[in-house]
Amino acid sequence: MIKNLLILGITLMPLNSFLQPVITADNIRPLLNEGFSHSNFDWDGEDVIIGEDVYWDYSSVEATSTSENVVVPLSNSPYDTFYDSTNVCYSSSDGDNYSYNFWNDDVALYKGFSSTGSYYSVFENPKLVWTFPFSYDSSFTDTFSSIVSTDFDYEESGDVTASAIGYGTLVTPNGTYDNVLLIKQISNYEVFEDEIMFDSYTMTTFTFFKPGTHTALLSLTSDSEGHISAGSYFENELTGINELNNKSEISLFPNPSQDQININFGNVKNIESIKIFTTTGKLVFETTEQIQQLDITLFDSGLYLLQISDGKREIHKKFVKE
Repeated sequence: MIKNLLILGITLMPLNSFLQPVITADNIRPLLNEGFSHSNFDWDGEDVIIGEDVYWDYSSVEATSTSENVVVPLSNSPYDTFYDSTNVCYSSSDGDNYSYNFWNDDVALYKGFSSTGSYYSVFENPKLVWTFPFSYDSSFTDTFSSIVSTDFDYEESGDVTASAIGYGTLVTPNGTYDNVLLIKQISNYEVFEDEIMFDSYTMTTFTFFKPGTHTALLSLTSDSEGHISAGSYFENELTGINELNNKSEISLFPNPSQDQININFGNVKNIESIKIFTTTGKLVFETTEQIQQLDITLFDSGLYLLQISDGKREIHKKFVKE
């Protein structure tokens, strides 16, 4: 089962008094084309120090991998029609994974997740992520429910409680940050198929935020089943959609089309595979040849996702068969 992760850690030292950080929609909401790189590390599950004027030292964690995400237009996603009220859509750098969110001045809501060709979730009752303003001792509790489609369909429902349990100074391998707010989130999940519960678990996440930085500085996550104990820290900002999505100049034309799609590969070479998926993740075409024309005459009308791989990354483009 896919379980979405968040990640983060700590050491206490005496400091002078801090101004208490206050998170608002204006100072934390990610903007279109903003991109962020995070380094992932193994977390030993040690206790996280809470309270006022805390000094959290994670400077010695060792990165095992990196991940990049950028805020993109909803139309970039192959599942955009499922999430029509989304106004903050994250895409992974390879275009494989998307998360869908709704923000306004009062709240931020998580609406779902999709992975190209294999998996997506749609929250009928979205998961509350933020209430604004949020500061030390703030908290909320809410319920959520979603439909998940993968090799089989199932339902997830549960409740989430988030509390701001500390503030102070955070040190990561990337630098020192003051005026940081620590938030603990506990999410309880129950998983059903045909109204029969077959799994339940709890995710606990400690996340560090600084007003004015539109992503988590550090995150630590564990689960009740002992499968997850991981962290990540903010590495640097990317230039956004141009840096992540313009690595390729691939284009499709005409689009929409009734019978044929032409592929302009631009600067992408050494193509290893070309695949076409429906919006439900069904593979309807596959080739290992670098063909420049696709015959879609026999395809049903609708939206399709073209996936091109050069062995190092996957590039995704949408087209419509009329």
